[in-house]
Amino acid sequence: MRWAQNVVLVTIAFAALWIVSVLYGDILPATPDQSWAALNVPLAFNGAFAIIHMGAALLFLLTLRIYKAKLKPAYVLIALGITILALGTLQIPLFGAFGGLDSVWVTRGGIGLTFLLSGIFVYAGCRRLAKIVKLKSPLALYKVVVPATLGLCIVEIALPHAQTDLPAIAAVISSAINIGTGGFILAAGLLAWRIMLNMGAHYHNSMYSLGAGFFVSAAIMVCVETEMRLGIDIGSNAAFLILASTAGLLYLYAGYVFSKTEKY
Repeated sequence: MRWAQNVVLVTIAFAALWIVSVLYGDILPATPDQSWAALNVPLAFNGAFAIIHMGAALLFLLTLRIYKAKLKPAYVLIALGITILALGTLQIPLFGAFGGLDSVWVTRGGIGLTFLLSGIFVYAGCRRLAKIVKLKSPLALYKVVVPATLGLCIVEIALPHAQTDLPAIAAVISSAINIGTGGFILAAGLLAWRIMLNMGAHYHNSMYSLGAGFFVSAAIMVCVETEMRLGIDIGSNAAFLILASTAGLLYLYAGYVFSKTEKY
């Protein structure tokens, strides 16, 4: 599909342009508290990740016209989840750039709610797809996934954490949100791969890529929680950047492959 190919190319071009503009445009000058790199590198790459994620969501939404009516709500939920995930990635560098890291929204864990909402949306979308293809799996049951996720949250909160500048309640909320988000996104990935086996050959590559993207996003949440638990900075290293880039590109590829189903 020519239009879908154009969306992919424009998305990647905008992401690259954003990185170059931020890194070479001196958008955020250094402050007494933060270096130029500490301000601009996260803004550059998180912005690029957000652009790629939103490009993927746009592909899903533009392809809605070719889906059967019963499939559309599921893909809308998935697209909304990916969009919210994209917007969530921009919060930390923007709050950091404009002095909002000490705000109640950040210090009380509210910043993670967008990620949790994203996880709930993508899981709900995959669950709806599972019902459409008549997939019977514990992964498609709220009464299994929600208690399991809550259990993981409780275990994670109970384990010892490194001392941080966050108030104790904020640290607890942040850990619960990180694990809750990772749990829902992981469940969505596992469900996507199970659905892949029931949807037919035309959807195999798209569901495979979508599920893989969910797995990588879940891994990112594990990285974030590990950073909090151990008190080390892993959010700006190469591994984190590779994971975030991989997730966005997988979603973009999944959206592109979904658009090709118009042939069938």
